[in-house]
Amino acid sequence: MEQLCKKVLIIDDDEDDFILARDILSRIAGAIPEVEWASSYSAALSIIERGEHDVFLVDYRLGGQNGLELIRTARQRGVRQPMILLTGQGDLDADMRAVRDGASDYLLKDEINPLLLERSIRYSMDRQRAQNDLKESEEKYRALSENSPDIIMRFDCQYRHLYVNSAVRAISKVASHEFIGKTHAELGFPEQMQEFWRKHLGSAFGSGKPQRVEFEYRTEEGLHVFDMRLMPEQSTGCEVTSVMCTMRDITEIKRLQQFTARAQRLETAGRIAGQVAHDFNNLLAPLVAYPDLMRGELPPGLEAVRFLDKMKDAACRMSEINQQLLTLGRRGHYNMEPLSLNEIVRQAVGQTGTTAVAPAMQLNLQEGLMNIKAGPSQILRAITNLINNACDAMPNGGQLTITTENVYVDDETVGRLGRIPIGEYVRLTVSDTGVGIDPDALPRIFDPFFTTKTTDRARGSGLGLSVVHAVVEDHHGAVECKSTPGKGTTMIIYFPITREAVEVKQWDQIIGGCEKIMVVDDDEVQREVCQQLLEKLGYQVTAVSSGELAVDTLITTPHDLLLLDMIMPGGIDGTETLKRVLEVHPEQRAIVVSGYAESRRVSEALRLGASAFIRKPVTMRSIAQAVRRELDRNIAPVVV
Repeated sequence: MEQLCKKVLIIDDDEDDFILARDILSRIAGAIPEVEWASSYSAALSIIERGEHDVFLVDYRLGGQNGLELIRTARQRGVRQPMILLTGQGDLDADMRAVRDGASDYLLKDEINPLLLERSIRYSMDRQRAQNDLKESEEKYRALSENSPDIIMRFDCQYRHLYVNSAVRAISKVASHEFIGKTHAELGFPEQMQEFWRKHLGSAFGSGKPQRVEFEYRTEEGLHVFDMRLMPEQSTGCEVTSVMCTMRDITEIKRLQQFTARAQRLETAGRIAGQVAHDFNNLLAPLVAYPDLMRGELPPGLEAVRFLDKMKDAACRMSEINQQLLTLGRRGHYNMEPLSLNEIVRQAVGQTGTTAVAPAMQLNLQEGLMNIKAGPSQILRAITNLINNACDAMPNGGQLTITTENVYVDDETVGRLGRIPIGEYVRLTVSDTGVGIDPDALPRIFDPFFTTKTTDRARGSGLGLSVVHAVVEDHHGAVECKSTPGKGTTMIIYFPITREAVEVKQWDQIIGGCEKIMVVDDDEVQREVCQQLLEKLGYQVTAVSSGELAVDTLITTPHDLLLLDMIMPGGIDGTETLKRVLEVHPEQRAIVVSGYAESRRVSEALRLGASAFIRKPVTMRSIAQAVRRELDRNIAPVVV
């Protein structure tokens, strides 16, 4: 038969009673346990602390002290083994007090027999094992709870805290133990927060159903968003006796959701903007190009020449707005090349218009700044927008500071910015001491067409920062904004570095030629504008309306250069046209001309051999420089 226990300590100041108890133990069926005797209170405590025994049989009377005091002291010292009180009294109150003080059971000495003692020991040990298992489970639960990042609380029906884990320190200066037994009112929480808890705890207690609430709570670190769940706990009579509450900080999740939603809004608005801008580009072409042609036909000094200059200036400003729309819609192509961000900053500062009260400007441009690979016009547009925004924020003057520096983006910065890899970057910081941005408006500043400027301001379309955001993302960078109302705003942009050298450009003049050029564009106005500009430069020009016509013509009549529109509905596009032409003339030179281009198709055209991209609407200078550069590329000088 299974041994009941291995070692028993009998604690009794009377040796005869010890011998009697030992004899009864020896008559219990099964293996006889090892028995030891302690004859005094102090000796018993000393032996108990060794932790060698499975069960303690404790006599009520121990000289000047008693067994209850011994049991109480042993329990206070962490002893968990069963302790059975042996008493000669039949006092129910004393027996109940013994159980409250930690006795596992109590037996009357006059009634002890082997069967009763075995039953008491077995019951006490089973009960102790259950208590140990329960305590271990509670300790595991407490460890999980105390190490959980979620805030966990339990409330009674008076809304007093029964339990609070240590995570509460993340949002409160009050330690978790100081919550116990107190309501939010007694803890000094604001009335609005007290009402919040009364409402939702009352609903959980009243309905007996789980509740889920999302709420905002401001701490010293800023505004946090929490997902709170209240779970009623019921007694056996189905009465709600307490409510368990968990609170999870979902601030980062909400930020990512807002980031995704904003990206979707940008994409939708961008598609619409791109479609509108493409059509608008075709209408702008003659307004931008014809003033140059007309000026050449008029004698100098006429008033009409001044009017033409104003017309062209207005058309160019309209074209700039259109390019903002194209950039927002990702419909414009970027000529990616190594460039110095310092030079682009200087160029943007030089183009900044004067205001009634111009701000003081400070440039902190790092020497030895790494190059970035980017589209120069797009980066210039983004920086110009930032400078214009900063100046608009300081109508009465102030300080504008522009800083560039080489930085290494680590894990912490990536966690804050998101979506960019760890590595080397050039950081551009544009700071002003202007009016700042309201915290409620801050999450929307990159939304298309969102503006906080009044309608009477020169710039208030809501495109500026949207374009900045679009350009930075297209260049695999990141942008963040820090602002304090009344103190100013700081925009911080990160661009990945490149170790490629900046190419020295020597083309800054208008040079024509006499080569044969074919213009391929489905839009009649665009064909006519390009043809007239090129003919003005001395070239022989053929204009066709489709890629199919271009291929058929070039089979019998070769041309030195193709100017290809990318998107030509109803037929093959510019890339496919170039591909078919190269099958006939493998050395054919080509330039892409478009204001509306799918980046993948443009990249494929460039891979096939097209050397450059001219943005619509074209000007005399842009088309002259691109055409001459391509025609002269890799041509050895003639030796006479």
